[in-house]
Amino acid sequence: MTSGSDIISRAAAAAGIGGEAGRAVAAAIASAIRERCSQLDTIAIPGFGNFVPVKTDEHIVAEPDGSRVLVPPHVALTFNPGSMLRKRLSANE
Repeated sequence: MTSGSDIISRAAAAAGIGGEAGRAVAAAIASAIRERCSQLDTIAIPGFGNFVPVKTDEHIVAEPDGSRVLVPPHVALTFNPGSMLRKRLSANE
């Protein structure tokens, strides 16, 4: 398994930039994805896939002891890989 820092280092080397600049670019991309998805916008990266936010409204759940708990609303992020990424991953198996 490859670590996130290894991926960033490899991408930075491929782009011809230093490791520190690569980390800054990765942080900027993550921030942009987080900001847009918090607005419930889907992020599509051609050849890679889509980040799709799914909002869950607040709801009440019953605990085993009979008490009820209010669960606040939240946004979960799902990733749907694109066909090119799926093809490359299946070729590496």
